[in-house]
Amino acid sequence: MVGLSLILAALATAPSAVAVEAGATTALGRHLCSVAGDDRVTLVEGRLLVPKDSAFARLRVTSGDCASPETLAVAVVPQVGRGGTIARIYVDENRLELRGGDLKRALVWWRAGTGVWTAAACVEATDGDDGTATCDAPLSREGVHSALSSGNLDVLRLPPGMPAPAAFEPPEVWPAEGGRTTSGPVALEALRAPMQRIVLSPPLWRTTSIEAWREQAVLPLEYPGVVTSVNCRPAGCWLSEDGASIIVATPSVGDSVTVGVRLRERVAMRQGDGLVGSTVVSVPMARCQLRPLTTMVLAGSEDFRLPVELGERCPTDLSDTATETTPPSASYLERREGDGKHLDVRLGHVPRRADSMELRLLRASTRAVIGTARLDVMASYVPSEVNLVDGELGELAVIPTNREVRLQWAGVDPRLAANIVPVALPGYYSLRHEGGDVLIRGATRSAGAVPLRFAFVVPAPAEGQQRAAEPLVAFESEAHFAVRQVNVPVSLAPDDQQTGRMFAVFCRNGTDGQEREIAAGELVTMPFAARGSCRLRIDRHSIDPSQGTQRIRVTVAITSPNGAPRGGGFSQVVVLATGTTLESVWLGASDTMRPFDHMSVQLSHDELPGHYQIEGQASGQPGRRYQMVFGDQHLRLYGSAAVPTGLYRVTSGAGAGVLQFSAGVLARLALLDREGKEFPLDLEFGLLGTNLSDRADLSVVAGLGVTVPLLNPQESTQAAIGVHAWAEYAPTRHGANTKPVAFIFGPSISLGDFGTNL
Repeated sequence: MVGLSLILAALATAPSAVAVEAGATTALGRHLCSVAGDDRVTLVEGRLLVPKDSAFARLRVTSGDCASPETLAVAVVPQVGRGGTIARIYVDENRLELRGGDLKRALVWWRAGTGVWTAAACVEATDGDDGTATCDAPLSREGVHSALSSGNLDVLRLPPGMPAPAAFEPPEVWPAEGGRTTSGPVALEALRAPMQRIVLSPPLWRTTSIEAWREQAVLPLEYPGVVTSVNCRPAGCWLSEDGASIIVATPSVGDSVTVGVRLRERVAMRQGDGLVGSTVVSVPMARCQLRPLTTMVLAGSEDFRLPVELGERCPTDLSDTATETTPPSASYLERREGDGKHLDVRLGHVPRRADSMELRLLRASTRAVIGTARLDVMASYVPSEVNLVDGELGELAVIPTNREVRLQWAGVDPRLAANIVPVALPGYYSLRHEGGDVLIRGATRSAGAVPLRFAFVVPAPAEGQQRAAEPLVAFESEAHFAVRQVNVPVSLAPDDQQTGRMFAVFCRNGTDGQEREIAAGELVTMPFAARGSCRLRIDRHSIDPSQGTQRIRVTVAITSPNGAPRGGGFSQVVVLATGTTLESVWLGASDTMRPFDHMSVQLSHDELPGHYQIEGQASGQPGRRYQMVFGDQHLRLYGSAAVPTGLYRVTSGAGAGVLQFSAGVLARLALLDREGKEFPLDLEFGLLGTNLSDRADLSVVAGLGVTVPLLNPQESTQAAIGVHAWAEYAPTRHGANTKPVAFIFGPSISLGDFGTNL
């Protein structure tokens, strides 16, 4: 191989390449002067004589004017084979293969059409089992395409050891003509290796599928011009005008197109271990890749919006597209403006009795299937348990309009847990998300019972994506709740930080006319003149909106100092809600009130059935009470009729002893406590008829007494008993052994109470 390289390199500088077969005698078309390079090669009469056993010799031959000859490079080569060599082109390998004859170190020249000649050496040749030698020569990509376009290639097989000259023309070959003198070089046609076939490797076209959404699919041929005819089923097809591709009319049905092709003459394709001139290939239909953002739809739902993302093999122009489903769902397309990769499919009604659904995107004109997607139909998705929970009140049966409560739901298929979320119902209730909780609140002006609505949403996007969760369909749950205000009884305790100042009682001082606030729970003494000046002040600002409307019963009771009821009391319900105004309720007074009468103002919640959220909660709240006593005197002077019985007289004169029956009037002066009640011990002065059953006397008495009212205390009809110790002066008692002055004591019965407070 090294020797051959040296030969080729040396001969490359020669003006032309000449090859002479061993055994030839030739003048090479010139007058020869001398030869050098091989002693066996001689000149005879100006001719070159090459012995038959010469091979691969390199000669330097001079010719022309021998005084100043020209040098000619001549290569001695073995005899050139005549015929028996054929050529093949292996297109996919860019390889030219020669078969037949002695090809060791042969030189191959090839040319496509009228192009330039290109040379390649058969450096390595192999002998087959049948004794046929093969030789591979590299073929350029341009040569391959030229052979395919022209259908043929000029291939010359030159003798082994033939050098490749610098010029792009094959060298002269002077043959040995049976020992006879040759008159000229061998014709190139005699050196031609006929083209047996051009061998292709599959695939014939560069695409592996047919896009179903196109009306016509183009199958670009890997080797343009090699196909002479084509037929398809179930679609029609034809060759393009330039023969570079196959045009297929996309069928409306089927998953593939069977394409049969016939190759040009002397063009074959590998198929298994053999070569074929025609073939049939099944080309799959490439359906559009429909990527629904969810593969689950809800059974029985109406107007379900199914977002779909189109894959790379999908049409960008959706003007001739439609949808249908199995089972039918009255579906249609909703296109998104400015977005050719996303569309919405509206499912008019998702069947209830189905486990799955197939969605198909079609060409509207031909009903050809462009792409499909499979969907799961979920039958169990409505929450079976819905609770409204308030941190203060616990579980509620209403949607409050005056406070937010936590919405909880359960009972959904675990596969849908992340997809079912509540949605607001404008005009009835609103929702707010806080952390992982959903808070619900009723609309202020709403009334009546409403079902809670939920939505099926696209799952939340992965971290880093900007797409938000999209509601696909809304539906009503089986849980119905009344929308109304929730009323929670406020605390009436005066020391409560929030509502302690909601109520206050004020009365005018009888002396200076200034209002005085009455302390709750205490007994407050006021002048009798202030009895008609008291009022209950109400501050609505203290009511929190979340506590709703309050029903406060105001009960005013007026009693005598001893607890007997007086007229003028009342009981009324005041309905209160939050606000900024101050209101007053006048507590009033009755003409029947007497000094030291008590006024009690009781505040409590009115337990109207159904008003407060929790039954019995209002009645369990402590109330608030104000107490006033109208009277600030300390003494009482009054008179009553007295009937002492069983008085005992102590005297040194006659008439001492028990006095069976006496009668008269008494005036009493008694101390009063702050509530107007008399102390039992009092000062008494009276005029009595004593001992009326025996010897009567008119007596003036004065002293101390202890009086205990039995009936109607401090009333004109009062009845009381008493024990007295009096000094007596009886001006009518005179005579021997009698004295007008005595000391008497004993019990009595008195009737009436006529007097005044001092």
